[in-house]
Amino acid sequence: MGQSKLLLPWPHRSNRKWTVIDQVLSAWTSSDVNSTIVVVRKGDEALRAICENWPVSIVQPKRDPIDMKESLQIGFDRLASEWTDASTTHCFVAPADSPALTSRIINAIIHARNGDDRIVVPRFGNRNGHPTLIPWGLMNEISHLAPDQGVNAIVDRHAKQYVELPAVDFVGDIDTPEDYERLFSASERKLSS
Repeated sequence: MGQSKLLLPWPHRSNRKWTVIDQVLSAWTSSDVNSTIVVVRKGDEALRAICENWPVSIVQPKRDPIDMKESLQIGFDRLASEWTDASTTHCFVAPADSPALTSRIINAIIHARNGDDRIVVPRFGNRNGHPTLIPWGLMNEISHLAPDQGVNAIVDRHAKQYVELPAVDFVGDIDTPEDYERLFSASERKLSS
C-alpha cells in the first residue's frame, strides 16, 4: 500500500478524522466480546495513539512480529494472562484492516455458536470471510504451525460451524489500493443512503 492501511481515512457521519482502525475498533468495542487486543509494532506511535482512544488492550512487543501468525500468538499470550478460566472461551481471529466489519456481524457469530468446540466461520453467500471464532483450546496450535502455514491451517483441520450471512455484508481485508477504494466507496454509499 505504500503507507499504513490502518491510518487511512474512513467515512464517518460526524468525525472527519475517522480512520480504518477507528472503524474496526468501533465494531469490536460495541459488540458483545469481552476483551479486544491490538498488537502494535514498537515504532508505530500514530497507530498506538488512536488505539488508546478505545477501550482495548494494546500490546507493543519489544521485537516487531514478523507476520500475522506471530502477532496472533502475541495477542493470544496477552489474553491467556488475563483469562484464568477459559474452558468455555472462544477467541476471534481477524485482521485489523477489515473496515466492513460491524458489531452486528460479530454478534451474529457469537450468538450462532452451538456451545460446542467447533470453529465458527462466517459465510457471506458462497464466500468465507472474517472474523473466525476459534475455541480457546485450539489457539495453542498457533505456536505449532510450520513456517509456511497460516492460521487457516488450524481452521482447515478442525470441525467447523458456518454462520450464513448476506453476501453484501462480506468482510474481507484491504490488500491493495483498489480494495481500499472499493470498500471506501461502498461505505460512503451506505452513509448517504
